[in-house]
Amino acid sequence: MATNSQERVGAELDDLVARVLGSSAEQLEACARLAVLASRGIARAHAERFSRAGGIARLTALLRSPDAELVEAAAEALARLSSTQRGHARAQRTFTFDGGADGARVEVRIEEMDHASAGTGYSVWTSALLLCRWLCSPAGLARSRVRERAVIELGAGCGAVGLTAAHLGAPDVALTDNQPEVLRTLCRAVRLNGAGAAHARVARLDWAAEAGDDTFVPELDPLVPRADGSSLNGGDSGGDACATLDAAERFGLVLGADVVYEGAHPRLISEVAARRIAPGGLLVLVMTVRSPPIHAALLAALAASLAFGAVHVERLESESGALALPELVEASTTMHASHYPGGISLIIAETAAVDRST
Repeated sequence: MATNSQERVGAELDDLVARVLGSSAEQLEACARLAVLASRGIARAHAERFSRAGGIARLTALLRSPDAELVEAAAEALARLSSTQRGHARAQRTFTFDGGADGARVEVRIEEMDHASAGTGYSVWTSALLLCRWLCSPAGLARSRVRERAVIELGAGCGAVGLTAAHLGAPDVALTDNQPEVLRTLCRAVRLNGAGAAHARVARLDWAAEAGDDTFVPELDPLVPRADGSSLNGGDSGGDACATLDAAERFGLVLGADVVYEGAHPRLISEVAARRIAPGGLLVLVMTVRSPPIHAALLAALAASLAFGAVHVERLESESGALALPELVEASTTMHASHYPGGISLIIAETAAVDRST
């Protein structure tokens, strides 16, 4: 009976590959059905066949749709299928990059989560891996001066970027996010990295509160106490409650990967980065361009900010450049540069040696 049931699931998955290319209504229905099937359990062979048939690539393409409901449905289907392919919703992963101290390799350990509890921070996205690679490259090491600067990662998610900075020798690294499950998982990731993350810490940072915006509603509920009354990092996380980032803290290096998803994000990111960057500091973002208008709004917001000077933008192509290597795309469970109409951008903005924002 189980075999027959899985055969029916396999046949339905074959049909859903085609339906993902249908009308908007068909696409929504197909995404919802995929999420249901994945939550019930799909044999690994069927999930892999769905991927080889182009199903994952087609779902990924829906993430650049102007239809917010369709984007959400596609993201949920991808998250559920990703959990199926990994065998469980939470998985520990290790990424290795060349370019550490004296040419040593940098090994970063992270823990991925379930999309339902962590939102877009549930997985390590390709953009994060590209930013890690840039930090470890000779050009990135020289430009970022990561070993001399206090570092903050905005929207850290799994924390791969900030943990890479810690392994490279940054004297202080703040991994920040605003989702409870993400913050708990980041605390575990810091411990997973042992001595390499000795100078890393986890802190809550609410972009809307930081920018004084009471109209923006985050993807998930804001941080609230756990139902059992334990601390944020209690239970399997251990440690003390996660502190909100102190309002006075400033950082010489501000990092972010794929931190812009919604129309309000360009302004929020620009304002938060401007508040948190130290005079003479550097902002480095790697962004997959899901929506060219939103990407343009981010660049405009950074250019208009009194905190930043010239904004440098470099497009990272999957076919060229030492950053966008195929193994990075294969290592990530998420996206390839070719899935986005605007590709992937490296954005660098530097502040003046004195504070010009006041």
